Amino acid sequence: MTLSWLDWLIIVAYCGGFVALGVYFKARSGKSLNEFFLSGRSLPWWLAGTSMAAAAFSADTPLYVTALTRSEGIAGNWQWWSFAFCHALSVFLYARLWRRSGVMTENEFAEIRYSGKPAAFLRGFKAFLFAVPMNCILMGGLPTLGLAKVLEATVGWDPWTCIAFACGVAFVYTLVSGFWGVVYGELIQFGLAIVGCTTLAVLAVNAAGGMVAVKAGAVAARGDAVLNFTPAFSWSGSFLDSALAVFVMYLAVQWWSNKNANAGGVIVQRMAACKDERHALLATLWFNVAHYAVRAWPWIVCAVASLALYPALKDGQLAYPMMMRDLLPTGLRGLMVAAFLAAYMGTINSQLNWGASYLTSDLYKRFMKKGAPDTHYLRASKIFMAVLLAISAWIAYLMSTQQNGLIRTFQLLIAMQAGTGLVYMLRWYWWRVSAWSELVAVMGSVAVASSLEVMKAFNVLQPNFVHTMMITVSITTALWLLATYLLPQTDSKRLEEFFLKVRPSGPGWAAIARRCGVAPEPGLSRDLADWAFGLAFVFGLTFGVGKLCFLEWGSGIALLSGGLAGGAALLARSRGVKAGRMLELPELARKAAAL
Repeated sequence: MTLSWLDWLIIVAYCGGFVALGVYFKARSGKSLNEFFLSGRSLPWWLAGTSMAAAAFSADTPLYVTALTRSEGIAGNWQWWSFAFCHALSVFLYARLWRRSGVMTENEFAEIRYSGKPAAFLRGFKAFLFAVPMNCILMGGLPTLGLAKVLEATVGWDPWTCIAFACGVAFVYTLVSGFWGVVYGELIQFGLAIVGCTTLAVLAVNAAGGMVAVKAGAVAARGDAVLNFTPAFSWSGSFLDSALAVFVMYLAVQWWSNKNANAGGVIVQRMAACKDERHALLATLWFNVAHYAVRAWPWIVCAVASLALYPALKDGQLAYPMMMRDLLPTGLRGLMVAAFLAAYMGTINSQLNWGASYLTSDLYKRFMKKGAPDTHYLRASKIFMAVLLAISAWIAYLMSTQQNGLIRTFQLLIAMQAGTGLVYMLRWYWWRVSAWSELVAVMGSVAVASSLEVMKAFNVLQPNFVHTMMITVSITTALWLLATYLLPQTDSKRLEEFFLKVRPSGPGWAAIARRCGVAPEPGLSRDLADWAFGLAFVFGLTFGVGKLCFLEWGSGIALLSGGLAGGAALLARSRGVKAGRMLELPELARKAAAL
């Protein structure tokens, strides 16, 4: 596929606009760390929520969803649909709490919630772990390889030259614009990606002869089950080796055992950047709708259409760039290449800013250079960005030459976080959780997952996904619960300060509330009910839109109606909550100041 002058004009216009936007925000982002990393805590919900959705979309994501759908059918997407359970929890249980905590980074929470040297060590340890190895593998790994595959298959460019150019533009942009430029860049990226991917989905369906022909071709290529939204509930042999067991694991274990079970990382950064608690909640709710109901259906439609267009294709990741090459006319080719560059640069922008915030706030400012002016820390953060980009470039090179081994390493790192989610959730609702609990959970999951990988390499055990999850989660949970009861507890004064500042609800803080002389704040049961209505809202919209995409009008309208009913229930319930709950309570604020 060759690019015309119009395609090049679109790509150049996008890159030029990207740089101009960064220059526009330069003065504003350079005022302070708060402006550079959190946009002055003034983001409206619609901008923060769109930024969350865009941060979860990179150049490899359409390829991944396409390959997953081709191999496992539409139901295979439960691999990531299941995370709606924890993302909805983030809306109704954690968004307000994160915003009330006033943290700049997720790791700062450790020294607000816990006490002593264990809290300080936990903050620094997690900052390095997630900012350097985890973050650089993410930046240098699958997004980079995904963009390389797209460019190589569609336009025949030297992919690494293009990637170096995209990284350079993204680095300069993030360096200049700060978080203001990141979120507005992601707003443009998300809109461009939705337009481009939807257009390709329409062209793919038309090329296959319409949706009826698409469905018939997919069924002929993969069988009737390819169009099902849930997997087959039958198995032969061991249950733990069946597709049903994997599905049960997604719904029963994976979502709450994940490290982002109470939000985390880039989502917490955007919650903290919102104007207030209400905007944080609405931003996270909009993220759920955009992420699940809006973003992925053009990719899934393309994946099903690709089964009709390329039924014999073995490498499912090639299907998406092949459709770009074969179906896009002049102009739209440039738009789609720009969309993929936007998605890739958006990932680099977001991860560089987020990773630098960890290294600057949680390591350098906290442990190495205290009391310096913000201008000093801003210079340091830009140096950290350059270091992170260099490390990720080295990882990208290694992955390009030893792809199989390093992808296995990436998957292992994901497994190493599988047992930490429960402690992350309960630390907000149970005073007994301590820094030792969290440290043991983080280190325990790494040790268990690594041990299983070693045993697998030496043929001692050959655990599949279900076995690995069950073993890691079970052992890690047992370890951190033992640490909670056997190792030193959090200082009582720190618990009281945290309770009065953040105002967590539920019986887990009743003892602390009595010591503070205030009644425990009600609301946990209400928040859990809102979570259930929120799931109905998100899943109803998601599957309703999906059914309509495949012309299943009756079930589509029914599911959409159910989703909208869940949304209406949430709206009605929100009107019954006094506005004072969204603001600082005078009594608690006075007691917190007294401490």
